[in-house]
Amino acid sequence: MTEETLAFLESHDFLDRFWVKDASLWRGDAEAVRNRLGWLTSPTVMRGHVEELRTFANEIRRLQFSHVVVLGTGGSSRAARAVCGVFGSKMGFPDLFVLDSPIPPP
Repeated sequence: MTEETLAFLESHDFLDRFWVKDASLWRGDAEAVRNRLGWLTSPTVMRGHVEELRTFANEIRRLQFSHVVVLGTGGSSRAARAVCGVFGSKMGFPDLFVLDSPIPPP
């Protein structure tokens, strides 16, 4: 990113507007844009569900599931693919597979 681009973004308060999901930063339907920015608050929201997720993971492990599959279309499975690539498999836990297609369902 160039210094000129950074200066432009700073002069338009991009970061502050980004974090409050200001839909005017993008073209398109404002509500659709805001919905697509839900990932910004996911860590805060999910923090309240840690024990529930841990219990679920332990149950899957106890039942000796060998595989977990994420089915996605387009960008919906990118996070799962990133997690899979960064963390890989762990002994005693199921392997994660991501199946993705660029073709949306009918």
